[in-house]
Amino acid sequence: MIEIHHYVIHELEKQATSMDVNEKLSQGLAEINGFAFALVEKMHVAFKEDSSTKNTKFTDTNESPFQNTLKSYLQNECTSDDFLKFSKDSLIDLKNRIKGESLSVGGFYVFADYKFNEKKYILVGLLRKEDGFDTEFKNGVFVVKGIKNLNINKLAMGFRFNVDIYDNQIDDDRNYIALITTGKTISKYFRDWVSAKGLINNDANTKAFIEIITSIKKEEIPKRFNSKIEFWTSLYTFIEESDKYVKLEIVSAMYFDDKFFLISFANEKGIVIDNEFSCDMNRLKSLIEIRVKADGIDLKIPRNKINNEDISIDNGSVTIHSQEFAEEILQELILFQNG
Repeated sequence: MIEIHHYVIHELEKQATSMDVNEKLSQGLAEINGFAFALVEKMHVAFKEDSSTKNTKFTDTNESPFQNTLKSYLQNECTSDDFLKFSKDSLIDLKNRIKGESLSVGGFYVFADYKFNEKKYILVGLLRKEDGFDTEFKNGVFVVKGIKNLNINKLAMGFRFNVDIYDNQIDDDRNYIALITTGKTISKYFRDWVSAKGLINNDANTKAFIEIITSIKKEEIPKRFNSKIEFWTSLYTFIEESDKYVKLEIVSAMYFDDKFFLISFANEKGIVIDNEFSCDMNRLKSLIEIRVKADGIDLKIPRNKINNEDISIDNGSVTIHSQEFAEEILQELILFQNG
């Protein structure tokens, strides 16, 4: 499931309210052992489970040392020396950035180049001792003492780079960077450090959400619904009553009894979406309503009325079976003629 190519740990020492930052950098890569596999896998999964995960891309301008050295590493042969240089050069730049951030604190920065389910990633995560992350500096390299107390429920900060999506940007316009911080917003200095663009907007998240929901097969929808339309209608109403705010974990737990169902489904389909976002209800309305303009006719049709006793489609023709609708049209014609 997971294959690690390189990984290394460095430390930045800084206390909150202090401007002093000290670096302690490994002079070589860490040994890839059982702990390394457990650590990197837990950090990778944290991006799926953390509600603060946001998705984006690199900025087009003002490239940071982080972006430059990472690109250089990927463009070369991805050697251990190049990976170590990427990690050290970028962390020195971060040290200079957080000197002016009085509330920022230090910790251990884990850099990893790995494959998960045959997809290549570059990951950088900030961990602290309270996460059960205990290390020692041995022969110029940070090594971890053990894994018994490892408890990574949330990364303090995290950057995960999907190399496969990045390498196929011409044919794939998806976001290839996932970011985590413990707050509701990504710290500006952290986003500037990794040279990340602004985050996904609500319209893009809503579009991705619709793609997920409409891709779920009929046999996968909850048994209590007789059709996809009935499921979509219930979902639309639920989101509308939730102040138009979507939390994928809550929606998944409520409809599928598995809080990671939608997140896992999105990952499997390669659909990039934030775990939480404000929904664009006008766009979401396409789940329950069809808007058609053709031949000078403009119609809004509820999906649940199509192909039943209300509206039927047969041999390329649409028939509306509604006496009330017909009477309204006739009434409008009479008013116009008498006017």
